[in-house]
Amino acid sequence: MLNWPWKKFEAIYEAQIKRQKAERAVLERNAYITGILANTNMDDEKQTKKRALESIDTDYENALRSIYNIKEEEVDLQEDPFFKAMKIPGVDFIPDEEEATVPESTTEFPVPDIDVDQTGG
Repeated sequence: MLNWPWKKFEAIYEAQIKRQKAERAVLERNAYITGILANTNMDDEKQTKKRALESIDTDYENALRSIYNIKEEEVDLQEDPFFKAMKIPGVDFIPDEEEATVPESTTEFPVPDIDVDQTGG
């Protein structure tokens, strides 16, 4: 380590610190979840336990975003070439005319009347 350039040392040290912070965030999240799941007083009709667990997950995600400096950006699924090629369930996507294909007709060949149950009737 004595012969390392200072930038390399700083980068490795920063990565180690971020990793330790992320591990602490996971341990804290698990401790909160364990405590809430063990508390039967939070079982009510207002879904207090469920909202608390969702809040813990949100706080954990925000902690990771702040540790790793992640900024949320809106991705245009139809313009980004990576996502444009994907078929996402629930998202209507109309391909360009040149990309569109016409399915072949399946009515050209009549389907024979087959007795699937083989009961003879």
